[in-house]
Amino acid sequence: MRNNLRGALSLAYSLTRRSLPLLLFATVAISSSLGQQFATLKVNVVDPSGSFVAQAKVAAVKTDTGVVRDGVSDKAGNVVIPGLSAGQYTLTVNAPSFAPFEVPLVLTLGQIADVRVPLRIVGATEQVEVTESTQGIDRERTVGSQVINPRQISNLPISDRDFVDFVLLTPTATVGRNTSTGAQSAFQESVLQVSFGGLRETHSVLYGLDGVDYTTTVSGVQRVSPSLDWVQEFRVVNGPDAASGTLNLGAVVNTITKSGTNDLHGSLYDYARNSAMDANNLLSAPGFNTLRFNQFGATLGGPLRRDKAFFFLGYEGQRRAESPIYSHFILKCIDTQGCLGPGTPSINQIKQDLGLSPENLGSLLLINDYDKTFGKLTDVINERSTLSVGYLYTNLRNDGTPAASPGQGLPSSYRRNPIQDQTAYGNLFHLFSPAFTSESSVAFGRRVFFMNPVGAGYEPAIDVADTLYSGGFLGGVDYYREIYFPVTQAMTYTRGAHTIKFGGGFEPIWFAAQTPYFTPGVGIFSPQSFFGAGQFAGFGPGTAVEFLFQQTRADFGTQVPQRNLPFEGGFYDGPNGPAHQAADQVAFWHKLAGFYIQDQWKALPTLTLSYGLRYDIDFLPSANDLRIIGKMNPTSFGNVQPRVGLAYSFREGKGVVRSSFGLYNGSLEYSSLVNGWHGAAPFTTMNQPLIPQFADPANDLVGFGPAGMVGTAGPVLAGAAFSNFTHTGTYPVPSILKQFPLGFTQRKFPFSLSELGTLEIENQLGGGWILTLGYRYVHASRLLSSNTINGVPDGFLPDGVQKFLPADSNFGFVLYATPSGWSIYNAGIVSLRKDFAKNYSVMANYVYGKSVDVATENQLQDEPQDYLNPALDRAVSDNDVRHRLALTIMAQSPNNWAAPFRNFQFSILNTLQSPQYYSILAGSDINGDGFPFNDRVGGIGRNSYRGDAYYDTDIRLQKLLSVGERVKVNLSAEVLNLVNRVNVTDVDQVYGSGTFLGPVPKVYGDGIGSPANPTFGSPTYAAAARQIQLSLKFQF
Repeated sequence: MRNNLRGALSLAYSLTRRSLPLLLFATVAISSSLGQQFATLKVNVVDPSGSFVAQAKVAAVKTDTGVVRDGVSDKAGNVVIPGLSAGQYTLTVNAPSFAPFEVPLVLTLGQIADVRVPLRIVGATEQVEVTESTQGIDRERTVGSQVINPRQISNLPISDRDFVDFVLLTPTATVGRNTSTGAQSAFQESVLQVSFGGLRETHSVLYGLDGVDYTTTVSGVQRVSPSLDWVQEFRVVNGPDAASGTLNLGAVVNTITKSGTNDLHGSLYDYARNSAMDANNLLSAPGFNTLRFNQFGATLGGPLRRDKAFFFLGYEGQRRAESPIYSHFILKCIDTQGCLGPGTPSINQIKQDLGLSPENLGSLLLINDYDKTFGKLTDVINERSTLSVGYLYTNLRNDGTPAASPGQGLPSSYRRNPIQDQTAYGNLFHLFSPAFTSESSVAFGRRVFFMNPVGAGYEPAIDVADTLYSGGFLGGVDYYREIYFPVTQAMTYTRGAHTIKFGGGFEPIWFAAQTPYFTPGVGIFSPQSFFGAGQFAGFGPGTAVEFLFQQTRADFGTQVPQRNLPFEGGFYDGPNGPAHQAADQVAFWHKLAGFYIQDQWKALPTLTLSYGLRYDIDFLPSANDLRIIGKMNPTSFGNVQPRVGLAYSFREGKGVVRSSFGLYNGSLEYSSLVNGWHGAAPFTTMNQPLIPQFADPANDLVGFGPAGMVGTAGPVLAGAAFSNFTHTGTYPVPSILKQFPLGFTQRKFPFSLSELGTLEIENQLGGGWILTLGYRYVHASRLLSSNTINGVPDGFLPDGVQKFLPADSNFGFVLYATPSGWSIYNAGIVSLRKDFAKNYSVMANYVYGKSVDVATENQLQDEPQDYLNPALDRAVSDNDVRHRLALTIMAQSPNNWAAPFRNFQFSILNTLQSPQYYSILAGSDINGDGFPFNDRVGGIGRNSYRGDAYYDTDIRLQKLLSVGERVKVNLSAEVLNLVNRVNVTDVDQVYGSGTFLGPVPKVYGDGIGSPANPTFGSPTYAAAARQIQLSLKFQF
C-alpha cells in the first residue's frame, strides 16, 4: 500500500506539472462537487465461476436520447465509463462465448455506480438475459449526500414550488433564523435561506447550477431559483469531499437542469391558491387575510439532430399578492391606547405627534411577481465530446418586501424590490482517452438588486428595539449590482486503482452598491420611551433615546444642511444631496482563485480511500478602491484545506461504512464587513485601552471610510433632536454629536474555518429498503462576530452583569468586527428510504443534534453582552434544532385496479421540529455601553427561552388522464398544513425591564408575562395557516 501511495503522489505531481498552463488559464475550483455534474459507471464483468472476463464490450445507452457511451473490459474485467448525465440507461454487455446481458440502470447526479455483471455461458438457445433494474448504494462514495430525484420533484406537495424547499428534506438542513434581517443587514435577499449544521445561513453553503457557481458572493446565498419544471435533480453534499468546490463551510447544493430528448415533449401548467379557500393566519390584520397566487409556465424539449443534439426551453411566470403578517404587539397597539399602561397612546398617535405619517395595516399587499426564462442546448459533438450551453433569466417585481425582522415592520418599512438576475454558461466534457477526461466550464452572470422605499418609507425611521420598525433605512443598501465571470477546469485521470482529480479556476467579480445607512435619520427607542411609560413618563411619548444619521467624511464636524420637506422627496433631497449620494456609492472588484488535487484509491475490492487538498484565495479590493483613508484588510493566503475519507463495503456490496474528515474555508462575509469599509465607518480612532489593536490602529485596524454614523444619545438631547428633525428637517448642531460607527474592523481577518467530520453506515435491508445511521461533527471558527466596545468596567449590576462607563465620550455605541465567533455542532442521523417500486416510495430523515455557539452573525440583539468576556454568551445557537424529522411518502394506484381508480397518485410530506430558543431582552441599555439591543434581563443567559415546536403535514392527490396517445392531463389538489396547526416561528422577546418583575419566563405559552410589556411572549410571526392549491398540467 505504501508503494501504491508513493506512486500515486508521483503521478499526481507529474500530471499537475504538465497541466500547469491549463490550470493557470482556468483557475476557482468549482470542483468535483460542482464541475462533475456527471455520473461515473464502473462495471466489473465476470463469468459464472467469478473469474474476470476481459475484452467484453460494455455500453451505456441513454434511454431518452439514444446517446451511447462504451468501453472494453481490461484483464481484471473492469471498465470505467465517465461523463454520464443523470437519468435512465440501458447497460449492455457482450463477450464471445457468453450470452448477451442487458439491464436497465438509473444514474444520479455525481454518482459513482459500481455494477458487477455475471455473464452466463451461451446455451443451445441464445437469448438476451434481461435482469431487473440495478439500484443500490454507492459503494465508493466517501462522503454523505442525498439526491432528490425527478419523481420527488414532480410529485411532492411544495407550497411555493421552490427547489430550495427540497433541500430541507435532507439531514442537518433547517430554515435559518440567525442571519441579519431587514434593517439590521446590509444585504437583504428575498430567497429562502438554509442553515446546515447550525451554521449561519449566509457565506456557508455553496450552490451550483449545471456545474457552475450559483451563489451570490456579496450576500452569500443562492441566486434566483430555477423553476421546478426545469430541474432534473439535485444532490446535497454535507461531508468532506477533497475536491468539493470553492469557498464554503462544508455544504454543497448542486442542481442540474433537464435536457431535450429524441422525442418532442413539453408541458403547460398552472398552479393556483386563493384565500377564499384558506384558513386565516392569526397574525393577519383584522379583516385583511388575502392571498392570490397564480404560477404558470410552459416547457418544450426535443431533438435538433437525433441522438446528437437536443434543446430544452422553459418559461415560468408568477403573480402573487398577499397580506402581510404583523406581530401581536403591533396588532394590539397600532390604534389602541393603554398598551403599556393606562393613558399611554397608540402607535399611530405617537407617529402623528412626531409629524410622521400614520400607518394603515390594511393598506399594503405584498407583491411577488416574476417572469423566468430558460434555454439549454446539448450537443454530442462526437463520441468523445459533449457540449452544453444554457441561459437563465429572471425578472422579479417584488413590491412589499419587508425591511424588518419577521412581524416587526409597519407598512412604511416595506420596500419595492425589483431584481434582475441572469446567467449564461457553457460546459464541455471531453474524453481524451478512456482513462483521461476533462470538464471545462465558463459562465457570465449579472444581478441587479433594488430595495427602494415608497412614500412614507422615506421618512425618518423609528426603531423600538426588537419590537417595531417604520420608515427609512436603519441599515442596508438600496441598490447593488454584481457581475461575475468564472472560468473553471476539472481533470480526471484513472490509472489502475487510482482516480486522480485535479483542477482549478479563476472568477473575477465586479460589485457596485449604494449604502444610505440611517438615512435620513433614525430614532431609537425603548418600549417605555416610545410610549412615555415607566421612567420616561416625565419625558412624554415619542422620546428617542438615540438619534442617528449618516454623514460624509468630508462634512464631519460641520453642520449638516437642513433636509427638504416632505421627506418623500427621496434620501438625497437637500442641499448636500449630490455629495451625500456620491459618498454612498461603492464599486470594486475582487478575484477568487483556487486549486485542488484528489486521489481516490480503490486499495481493496471493498475499500476505497480518498485524500486530497484544496487551496483558495480571494484577492480583496484595495483601500484606494474603497476610498478608505488608511489600510484595508490584507488578502489571506493561508487557506490550505486537507481532506480525507474512506468507504468500506461489506455484505457483498449491500452495506458500506463511510467516514471523512476535512478542513473548509468559508467565503469572506462581505455583507457584514461592508459596514466598516464604507457606509458606517468611523472617522477617527477611538480611545479603547483594553483592546490591543487600538494601541496601533494604523496597522491593526481598517482605515476610515467615506461615510459613517453620527448622532446624539440620551432622552434629553436625542428626544428633542429627533422631534425637531421629524418636524423641520433640521439636523442637530455638531457640538452635541457623537460618532456611532458600526464598523471598526480588525485588519487581519482570515477566512472562516470549519472542521467537518462524518461517519455513516448504509445498509440494504431487502425489498428495496436502505437504512443509514450517521454522525456529523462541525466545528466552525474564525466566524465574524461584532462586539459593542465603548465601555470600560465600572463594577457590576446587582444581578452580577458587568457595568460599563464610556471608554471614549466622543462616541456613542461602537461595534467592532473580529473573526472571534465559533460554533460546534454534533448530530446523530437516521435515514430510511425506499426508492419507488411496487407503487410506492418512502424517504425519512431524522436528526438529533445540538448546535452551540457565541454570536456568529450581525444580528443586533445577539451581539455579546460583555465584549471583555464574550464566552458568557455561549449557548445553544439561534439555529439549534434538537429534533427534526422529515418524512415523505409517495404512492400510486396499481394498473390492475378498476379503470376509474387507476392513475391516481398520492404524496405526503411531514415535518416535525422541536422548539428553537430565544433571548429574553430588556429592550434598552442596561449595562451602560450605550447599545440598547442586546441587553438581557436579570443576568439570564442567551437563548434561555424555549419557543414553540413546528409540526406541518402537506398532502397532494393527482389524477393522470390520457387524451389520445401523446397528450396527458394531470389534475392535482394539495392541502398545505393539513391540520391547520398554528406554527409560531418568532416570539416577542422584549421583557421591557432590566430585572424580572415576577416569575422567570422559560417556555412559550407558559402564561408568564411581563408587567413592563404585556405582549411579551406573544407571537410576532407565524407560518401559513391551512391553504389549498389546485393545479392543471398538460404534458405531451
